[in-house]
Formats: sequence, structure tokens, C-alpha cells
Amino acid sequence: MSSPTKPPGQRLDLEVRLAGRLSEEEVDTVTALIVDAFGDDPFGRHLVGNDPSLIPLQFRSVIAAANVGGTILLVTTKNVAGEDEIAGCLIAFGPGQSLNSTEEQRVAGWNPFIEKVDEYTKGWWEDYWIPLLEKTCDSSFGEGGALRSWDIQLLGVRPEYAGKGPPSPNLDLLPLPAAPASGERNSSSCSLDYPECTTDAGTIEQADAENAPAILETQNEKNVAMYTKMGFEVRDLIHVESSRVETSPFWFMGRGF
Repeated sequence: MSSPTKPPGQRLDLEVRLAGRLSEEEVDTVTALIVDAFGDDPFGRHLVGNDPSLIPLQFRSVIAAANVGGTILLVTTKNVAGEDEIAGCLIAFGPGQSLNSTEEQRVAGWNPFIEKVDEYTKGWWEDYWIPLLEKTCDSSFGEGGALRSWDIQLLGVRPEYAGKGPPSPNLDLLPLPAAPASGERNSSSCSLDYPECTTDAGTIEQADAENAPAILETQNEKNVAMYTKMGFEVRDLIHVESSRVETSPFWFMGRGF
């Protein structure tokens, strides 16, 4: 991987575009970026039955589903060779869309993942996590509220690019657009989730423009205050459990309800 073209601490010129349909190779590239960005996330281990070898496949299942039924934003910059390099990305589902809601989405991402997990983890998803997630989304955002919202799933920036986006009073790491047409480029700012992951200011503004709420979840307590400053409010807090991984807090937050 090439390094950024500017010295450490100096901000880079970043561009953002709404992606069209990504190739399989591009999906793999975005997956690798998200894996690097999230690092060793305790909550993520719940999703794979504490089998770290499955983490890339789990992330890929979300990205591949969004590639056929959601929204993907790519943030690029120039590497030392002068070539475009993906520095960050956003994965979301807009109003009327939801993760794994169609057979095409499931074939692209969910099925290859769930076929690889062991019986314990499959049962954890089907009998515990999916019902709990659906129940808490309904109680937090109203029945069907998540489907009427911009549902922010994943956003990551490569560790070597962290802190090199344009500054902003509240959002200082990753620039994202308000609502670019497909293939169009623009810039704005956004804030981080996890050490290197963020929720998206651009998608939030797009949700506002369409009079749709925006929702997100975070398992990182320090981000709750940050999202609150962005107009989100905590709708619920649950504690995710399994027999293989330590209990993890999980906040549901929304804006525009």
C-alpha cells in the first residue's frame, strides 16, 4: 500500500463520490479498508462467534449487500505514484432500503457469511441477535422507523489517513458529500466512530433534505457525546451477550424523530 503524499500531521486533499456498482475486486478493497479501520473490536467478535478469521467475511457481507441494494460513498486521495487511492468509505441504506432485505442482497453477502459460521454462531444470529436488533429498532425508532430512515451501517478511514481531512468545528477527520449525483465528486466533513470509523455528515444532510430521519448504532461510549453534538439522541442502550465473548454495550441513536 502506498503512503499518503503529505507528511504526518499535514492535511490531505480528499475527494468523495457516490459509488456505482463496485467490482468484486473493489468490494474486496473496501472490505480490507474496513477491517483495518475497525481493528480489534470486542463487539465485532460477537458477530463471528469469536473467530477472528471470519471478520473480513462478515464485513464483506454488509458491503456486498450495500453494493446491490444500498449506498456506498468512497473517499479518495492521490498516493505517491499519483494514482487514486481509497482513503475511506461509508456504507448505508437509505429510506426504503434495509440490510439483507432482498434475495439479491443475501446472495451477494449474507449467504456466503452465514454458511461459514459454526452452528453456535448461526443460532446466535438467528435466535438472539436478529430478533433483539429488530425489537430494539422498533422500540427505539417506532415500528418501521428504521426502514423510513437513513441507516448508517459502516464507515471507516484508513489509519494512515486519520486526522488528515479538512478541519471543521465538529467534524474534523473525513470529508463526505451532501448528496452527490452518482459519479460526482464533492467534499464536506464528518466525524469518527471507533478509532478510525465515522458516521456520515453527508448522508445525514441527505436524510434531512428528503425529510427522513437518520439512525446509527455505536458500541463506543466516547462517540455518544460526539453524536449528541451532531443532533442525535440516545434512544436505547442494550448489552449484547454471548457465551464466547464478554458483554458489550450497544447504543441506538437517532436524529429527526
